Amino acid sequence: MKKITILLLIIFSLSSYGQEKKITPVKSSPVNYARKLLYGEKKQPLKNQKVVLKDPLSSKTFNATTDKYGDFEFKGLDVNVTYKMEISVDSLLLTKPMLHDTAKHSFNIDFSAAEFPELSTYKGTIFDVGSENTNFDKSYYTIQWNSVKIVPGPKNGNYEMILERKDKKVSMVVYPVLEEKDFKPAMEEYKEKVAIYNSLLKGAKLYMAKTDGTIIKQFKKAGNSFVYELLPAELVSLAKENEVDPVLAIKDFAASSKAELIVDQDIYYSAGSSEIKEASIPKLDKIIASMATNKSLKLIINSHTDARGDDASNMKLSQDRAQKVMDYFISKGVDKSRLTSKGFGETQLKNRCSNNVDCSEAEHRLNRRTEFKFMK
Repeated sequence: MKKITILLLIIFSLSSYGQEKKITPVKSSPVNYARKLLYGEKKQPLKNQKVVLKDPLSSKTFNATTDKYGDFEFKGLDVNVTYKMEISVDSLLLTKPMLHDTAKHSFNIDFSAAEFPELSTYKGTIFDVGSENTNFDKSYYTIQWNSVKIVPGPKNGNYEMILERKDKKVSMVVYPVLEEKDFKPAMEEYKEKVAIYNSLLKGAKLYMAKTDGTIIKQFKKAGNSFVYELLPAELVSLAKENEVDPVLAIKDFAASSKAELIVDQDIYYSAGSSEIKEASIPKLDKIIASMATNKSLKLIINSHTDARGDDASNMKLSQDRAQKVMDYFISKGVDKSRLTSKGFGETQLKNRCSNNVDCSEAEHRLNRRTEFKFMK
């Protein structure tokens, strides 16, 4: 009986030899993927930009558009799929606002070489936007276009101008003519898009970031597009990326050879006040319990504000908040000699959101933080 058992084991082992090992898919519900696009040295948000996400296996495509903070979201993604994300720079060139001409109900199209170095100049006038009656005066540079046509656009009143040649096709949506009060802000937005387009073509970098502005990774340039590979590991880690267990972090630090540890916590206060909100007390109690267990550790409590409000007032507010947390620790039995409190105001911002910069609440929240710096 013993010999038979051994023989069966050998046969089983040989039958499995050389076969490809199958990876068991992660069992997980679909996840939502919320991120931010930032570009250039100053990490500015890429606004109103179309983002395309593709599943190479099923050919399924997702589309999203960034808001004024560069934020976008894809819903219902499979954590077992490697997605391909693409940002086309050319999609910035869709619109150019035109001023209303009451006499002819017409407007001029003038895409100059100075604005778009990659394109030829195209000049023309569309007479009577609501009809196909058009008159064009072509002005060629290095590119010779074979045909031009006007087709109805996706929205009522819009038209799309399509310039075609054998190896290239450029499509531009022509918006309805604007009244003077609406023309100036629309034109400013258009000029901003032109500047972004040129900077990206000339080498400005494009970044994937969390919604709080924390940079994750740089996109790869591919022609006039930027590409990003969204791996399953990033999708799986989404739920945990903002979770920090202070108890576990402090325990690991105490047993390590490291000299210091910084733990960030969202400690909530009443608006413009140093009063700690009740919801934050459990977080503080966890840290107090860890300090009771690890009596050799000392702690510096650093408080930071976002850039909204007066600089001097923010400095004082952060100092008062740090002191308030320290006072709470002392009231719970932590020896005062182990504690120090410091306020930094808005002097150590972690993202682009300095004075007078329009940022999302998530970006401001990253700066509005309390740091617990442990030392041995």
